[in-house]
This record gives sequence, structure tokens and C-alpha cells, in this order.
Amino acid sequence: MSRPARQLRLAKPPAAGVLTFDGGTLTRVGLDLDDIGVEHWSDVGRALADIGQSLRWAIGDWLLFGEHRDWGDKYTDAQAWFGLDYKSLRNCAYVASAVEVSRRRDNLSWTHHAEVAAFEPDEQDRWLDRAAKNGWTVRELRAWMKGAKPKPLPVHTPLLRFCQNLPTPIIVSQILRVYFPDAETALDTTAGDGGFWDGSESVSVTLLIRDPLREDGPDFRDLDWDDASVDVVVMDPPHLADAGADAIMGGRFGTYPDGHLEEVIRDGCREAWRVARVGLIVKVTDHVHGARYVLESDWVRNALGREPFDEVYQVRNDAMIDPKWEEQLSAYNNGSTFLIFRKDGDRHIQRTKATA
Repeated sequence: MSRPARQLRLAKPPAAGVLTFDGGTLTRVGLDLDDIGVEHWSDVGRALADIGQSLRWAIGDWLLFGEHRDWGDKYTDAQAWFGLDYKSLRNCAYVASAVEVSRRRDNLSWTHHAEVAAFEPDEQDRWLDRAAKNGWTVRELRAWMKGAKPKPLPVHTPLLRFCQNLPTPIIVSQILRVYFPDAETALDTTAGDGGFWDGSESVSVTLLIRDPLREDGPDFRDLDWDDASVDVVVMDPPHLADAGADAIMGGRFGTYPDGHLEEVIRDGCREAWRVARVGLIVKVTDHVHGARYVLESDWVRNALGREPFDEVYQVRNDAMIDPKWEEQLSAYNNGSTFLIFRKDGDRHIQRTKATA
């Protein structure tokens, strides 16, 4: 059990730009600590964390206090005092106004609350409670909320083999509509920020979200799900090997060491196939890496020991090109492949949901 933090006591009234407390002095340009012990040093650190956590709340509440008393425009002064632009200050005031003090969670960040500020109070409570209970990061909260927003599926748009500039959620929804009309549930084992879903899908979706900034979280190669426990499993595994920390592609899509990527994708596919009752959708990107053409689609075929039921291609007008690349030696990639697998055979026949 952790020891409660000791509150910092002001040693004298604050002067301009200087806050002197028991153990040191905080100024606008730094922190000057006395010869204190480790426990007191820890207390100071936790107090600074609390100050940082509460600052945007405090600025918003301060602005609202002045607005409610009709004390004129304080935003001009506040921009100079806080070093924030007008938009940021207005956002502080908006979130403070939208989320009442009684609804604010001290175990969630201000940004968590900003994500739900536009909702009605009961809806705010629902999402904040879920975020606190599950320990969601802001990214995870945003992904869950994104997947919960309903959006009608444009059924007038037929599924084409080559989908030119169609949003990914529409392609996924159409794949489910055409190839899995008998499915009611889906599991996205590599949900990321929820980019496969916009609420237009016809199935109930469970997202396994792993924030790359966290070491813990679900592993799509070792799922805590029973055999054939969900109708369709959807996978979008990492496509790139050995991407540097500052690389555009690696930063956006994730990366594994070159020698491990094939094994990672194979293991993930086999685990997804085990969990799926009806079938599997895998998104891959065949591309050139290390001066050789890498057929990730073959890795999936070999892992499952079968050919796909069908394939759908997502095509963009332009490729994502890293400015560090020099002479062009191969075609730049401007698309990906959705591999569709069904467990009940390779015939394209009419299928319907099972009736009780």
C-alpha cells in the first residue's frame, strides 16, 4: 500500500512568478529544491503531478468565474499570463462548463473529460466510468467511442474487387454484408484506434485495443477466447519490419523486427482461425522491403493451409512516400489486400443467419 502524499505548505505568500513552499521554490523557469530527503522529494514530485493534472481545469474554472460576474474580456490577459492561445483557453472554459465538478474523475486526465464534453451528462458518466474501470488511455477511449457511433451503411454502393478511395470502415462493412450475411458477431483482434469501424457494420463488434504506449494489453497471437466463440475475426496485423522510430510508415502502422514479422502474422492468423466460427478477414500489404518483394498474403495462406474464399483490394490515388527514400527502384505501394476465408467451403452461395 502506497504512502499518501504529504501536502506542500507555503512558506510565505506567493510573490510574482515565485512560489516558495516547505522544501524549495518554484519559479517560472525552474524548481530549486532544498537539501530534502527522498520521501519529501517524492512528495514534491506528486504535488507537481497534481498541479499539472489540474491546471487546465483550474484555468477553465477561473475563466468561467470571471465570465459569470461579467468582469469583461479576460482572454487577452490570459493569453499573456498562461502562454496559451485563444482557442486553447476557450477549450479549457468549454470543458469546465460542460463537465460539472461532480462528474470529474481524479483518476482520469483532463483530456479524457474533453473527449466526452459534447455528450449529455448521463452519457459523460457512462464513458468516464468505463474509462476509469478499464484503465483506458485517451486513445483507447476515443477508439471505443468511435466504434459506438451509429452510421448508416450506404447499401446502394456495391462491393467491388478494387475499392478506389473508399473509407476502410465502408469496405469492411461491405465485406461483412456480402461474404458473411450469416454472422452476428465479430472480434477485431488488432483494433488500434478502431479505424475499421464507424457504426455502419451489421454485426456486434468487440475491439481488442492495445495502445502502443502501454506494455500491457491483449496479444492477438494468444487470445483469451474459446474455440469458435465468435462468428468472424478481423485482423489488421503490423505490415512493416524494422521501421525506425522516426519513420513515417512505422510510426503510423507499427513495426516488428524483420526476422519476427512473418512469425507474428502467421501466429496471429492461426489464433484468429481457432477463435472464429464462420470465418476470417485479414488485411495485408504485399510490398518491397530490404530490396525484395514480400508477399505477406502468402504468409497468411501458408499459416491457414488454404486459399482465400475471395480477395478485395483497397486502392488509393496516391502512395505514402517517405522523403528519406532516394532513387525509386520499385513501385510505390498505394493499396492493401483484404483476404477473406470461410470455414464452410469455397462455394459462393446464398447464406442467411441461423434462426432459433
